[in-house]
Amino acid sequence: MVDLVLLNEIRSRGVSGVDLTADLEGLFTPGTIYPALTRLERGGFVKASRRRAATGRTRKEYELTAAGLEELARLSATWDSLKAAVDRLRAVGNG
Repeated sequence: MVDLVLLNEIRSRGVSGVDLTADLEGLFTPGTIYPALTRLERGGFVKASRRRAATGRTRKEYELTAAGLEELARLSATWDSLKAAVDRLRAVGNG
């Protein structure tokens, strides 16, 4: 699930790990986000570039690759199927 969330967040804009950590506070810890970003980068789903932030510090920003868009679509379809199955099970349990 972390990959789906990260790819979705990165899709709309180039974003740094710091931004992702702030945006997803309470959902995932930095100890989950940064290893996932590394895994996504190694898998070719995101590419990273160094950019200077307004603070003057250099930050690594992530963007989706074509493979990342495909992976996002695949993970989204898997999520939709899982959600539909759970919804059916709930309906049976309540009926």
